[in-house]
Amino acid sequence: MLGRLTSRIGEAGGDLRAIDITKIESGSIVRDLTVHARDSEHAHQVVRAMRAVEGVEVLEFSDRTFQMHAGGKISVVAKSPIKTRDDLSMAYTPG
Repeated sequence: MLGRLTSRIGEAGGDLRAIDITKIESGSIVRDLTVHARDSEHAHQVVRAMRAVEGVEVLEFSDRTFQMHAGGKISVVAKSPIKTRDDLSMAYTPG
């Protein structure tokens, strides 16, 4: 099964980077595959090719760039403690 799946990924032009076993259940193995694709459309093509393999169920897929952006990626941290409204006022309007 895994050989058929990885062959299909390669045929679709995907670059298989990693395979991790996440769960072993009776009669099935759940694996996490990391596949590099050229862009979003190519990623969808690879996923369609994977879903076309008989006996394979794609549980979910994600884009690592979109994952990085989930919840934000930049934070602002105060250099001085801000405990009161007056502290906040001074931080935004010094003097």
